[in-house]
Amino acid sequence: MGIIRDISDRKQSEELLRKSNELYNSTISAINDGVWDWDVKTGNAFFSETYYKMLGYNDKEFPANYTSWKSLVHPDDVERADKELQEGIGSEKGFHINFRMKMKSGEWLWVSTRGKAIEKDKDGKAVRMVGTLTDISGQMKTDLQLKQTAEILQVSEEKYRTILDTALDAMVVANDQDHIELWNEAAVRMFGYTKDEMIGKTLHQIIPSMQEHREKKDRLHEFQQTGMSDVIGKSVELPVRKKDGTTLTVELTIGSMHLLGKWYAVGVMRDVTDRKKMEFSLKEKIQELEKMNSLMVGRELTMVQLKEKLRDAGISISDV
Repeated sequence: MGIIRDISDRKQSEELLRKSNELYNSTISAINDGVWDWDVKTGNAFFSETYYKMLGYNDKEFPANYTSWKSLVHPDDVERADKELQEGIGSEKGFHINFRMKMKSGEWLWVSTRGKAIEKDKDGKAVRMVGTLTDISGQMKTDLQLKQTAEILQVSEEKYRTILDTALDAMVVANDQDHIELWNEAAVRMFGYTKDEMIGKTLHQIIPSMQEHREKKDRLHEFQQTGMSDVIGKSVELPVRKKDGTTLTVELTIGSMHLLGKWYAVGVMRDVTDRKKMEFSLKEKIQELEKMNSLMVGRELTMVQLKEKLRDAGISISDV
């Protein structure tokens, strides 16, 4: 009876083991990731069929061991990947490494491997580890595109900032709340206010102005609310006061842009104070010349009239 029971128990154990292996194999086949099982001491391993297929190989086409794995890792990644792998052997958390592996076609595939120890020696070092291999080439491609886009945007922004900060004209951008979001270096030089003093502030609160300036402010406010204004695309001259209290005249041109559902006013200001002074001086000189010309014409006319009167009186001009 004891022999029969032992045979029955053995058959039950074998059946349980068979079902367990079937479940293990079915699980491995059902997932898209490659599965590996590594004997750290011997270097021998198990690579699932998906592991091989991911790299373009048939099942078991190359030896499943540490040496094979390392030979397929990209030369630029192998030192880093192996270092992180060795560190993971003694880690409680295991490891997660991204690197490139060479496919049968010769192409490089970005993969991610995760592993953790399931058996350790008396010193706590892993002697057996299991993990997965995942194709992340699509993710890496997306990440690379995002990185390239970010770099392009950074370069573009740097060019944009350089252009703004080397421009001779003051450039100001205000949002739909009339708060300044851009204040270039020319504006700093022109008005005396730093960027920190102006960003987030309202231009018309910081730079006091005359009545004409306040009227233009009302038009600008209308633009910020509706995107419409009768000064858009036109140049207007405004008297403004600088930080030090002195006054200058600027020629202001206002443009508009609509970004993310908001209106922005873009103002370009040029200091025309010297030009206005020259125009005023030239106007004064012209007026003086006109006055002198008028006097000269009047004098000539008087002389002609005097000569005619002398002639009528019978007095010769030579006798005078």
